[in-house]
Amino acid sequence: MQVGIGEFAWTANGSALAPNRAHMAMWALVSAPLIVGLDVRPAVAPAPELLALITHPVLLRINEAWAGAAGDFVRSGDGPSANYTELWAKPLAAGEAAVAVLGRAEDGPPSSLRFTWAEIPGLPAVGPSGFCVVQDVWAGTNKTVGNGGMEALVDPRDVSLFVIGSCTTG
Repeated sequence: MQVGIGEFAWTANGSALAPNRAHMAMWALVSAPLIVGLDVRPAVAPAPELLALITHPVLLRINEAWAGAAGDFVRSGDGPSANYTELWAKPLAAGEAAVAVLGRAEDGPPSSLRFTWAEIPGLPAVGPSGFCVVQDVWAGTNKTVGNGGMEALVDPRDVSLFVIGSCTTG
């Protein structure tokens, strides 16, 4: 991975956080071997944000989880941001799934993408009155979401990453 180096070199203002998160998250989602090219020796002292990213426990769990398939492209976004957002998903164990909404735009405002639970491989069938618990990986928060799915916002060159599970069929 090129986290923290090359095109993803860290800057003093932290402007490289979004593309580094996107790079790391997509590698983890497709179950790729995580071979870090960043020099993490204390003498080099990479940014604490980069160390936190490459050792993020949920991200590593997503990478290591194997429920019969690696993550895969589900579809492009819709509406005005169709060419700039992508939905990716990876089944995890026990009826959970990792979901990434990738922001492919180079700059501009955040894009949104709405997806349904039925689109996500690995989730049980959730009826119209059912709900799922959604963990926002970056925020470290959980919320219960119904209405058959959810909408995610994503900044350019970033990724919104979720673990979805504990779904009720309704």
